[in-house]
Amino acid sequence: MAKPKTITFNSAFSKNKLRKTRGRILREMEDAKNNRIILTPPDGIPTAKDINKAIKRVLDRFAEYHAQKGKKKVSVDYTTRLQLLTNSLRILGNNLNLQHTLSIYEQVVSVDWLAHMALDKDKRYRDHITHPAHVTALGCWMLNNVNYGKLLDSMAAYYEKSFKKFYGGKLGEPEGHEWKWLVEYAWLACGLLHDSAYPLEYTLRLSEDVFGSYDDVLRLGNTMNSRFTRGDRRKTLIKPLEESWFLEQNKDFEDRLEALPKEEGPFKHAHTVLGALSLLSGFKNDLGCAQGFVLQMAANAIVHHHDDDSAKKINKSWDPLSRLLFVADGLHAWERQFLHREPMSGSDNQRLQTIVECDYIKLKPRKTEYFAKFHMNESVKGIVRGEPYDWNFDDFKKPNVRLEEVLKNDPLLPTIKLTDESCIVPKDFPK
Repeated sequence: MAKPKTITFNSAFSKNKLRKTRGRILREMEDAKNNRIILTPPDGIPTAKDINKAIKRVLDRFAEYHAQKGKKKVSVDYTTRLQLLTNSLRILGNNLNLQHTLSIYEQVVSVDWLAHMALDKDKRYRDHITHPAHVTALGCWMLNNVNYGKLLDSMAAYYEKSFKKFYGGKLGEPEGHEWKWLVEYAWLACGLLHDSAYPLEYTLRLSEDVFGSYDDVLRLGNTMNSRFTRGDRRKTLIKPLEESWFLEQNKDFEDRLEALPKEEGPFKHAHTVLGALSLLSGFKNDLGCAQGFVLQMAANAIVHHHDDDSAKKINKSWDPLSRLLFVADGLHAWERQFLHREPMSGSDNQRLQTIVECDYIKLKPRKTEYFAKFHMNESVKGIVRGEPYDWNFDDFKKPNVRLEEVLKNDPLLPTIKLTDESCIVPKDFPK
């Protein structure tokens, strides 16, 4: 058995992992030829020209919001983020044929930087444009490079059994080894789209301040003149999902929808519910076909990827994709930007500065586990430790306690030590 190597999580890791994943998908699809598991959108396969136009719209919007449009010389950081975003869009559009999700990314790009300015979320609002690319790369590493791919084998067997149990002999199904492909496709979809409904969550929060009612906010996007009642909501949003595997896995889904967009309780993350709806609503055909089942798997993981944030016990009812998404989402901490603003001395103006508190993470093998080293950005120590952020190790450690426990209790995921103060580099950063 080969000795585990030190792993460095940074942008180079993510770009390389996504590039290799794209190449493997292309080879798999070429081998499969006309096999039914090739993802085909409801309106037919779009032309490469249509997909590339949609991708270009997103990238142009990204350049516009970063004040880089038309510039001949751009920063290394911008180029790196542009490459990560481009890879994400190409996987969704060119590889998975999920063209309808490209417009969702355009919304994310449009709203994300506005949210940096307007949302007081945990005293800062972190990037959601390239964050999904890093999360997806982490999951690809765990599926294919940890425990010799045993996690992917296990997940393929789980979803094949679940598919057979729910659909029985009513539908054709992919043959054994191809379930690995379905799981990988579902992972790419949920990893890249798990935070795609943040623009909707952001809009709901602002709109609720103005209109005072979630029902009234929804009514703005509906042609009805009366209030958008629970019955209307069920007919419009829930009924199309009836008799689906997704709704069978989420018997409380209507309750989750009803609870939005409250900030307290187990349903506080509106983007999880809205993200699942957004993904499934873009598919007009039978959700029981191969692509439909991939989207249901992805949507289910999106719904549950925040369920364990504050739970007292590990959520044993999670399905494998939900657990993997929770882990990868929680583990990504490097190169995640947020916008810092402060008043300029002697004037009413404000100075804006892009902040990254963690540059990269190294996982060092120690016997049967990895030990994480978070290499912090020492140049911003004074900013993040001051008001309003008040960075301290105890707050940093809290989400990692849960993450560490989830990893420890799944034998197919890597065990990672995340909660020692010595995990922070340089060691005086927490002081």
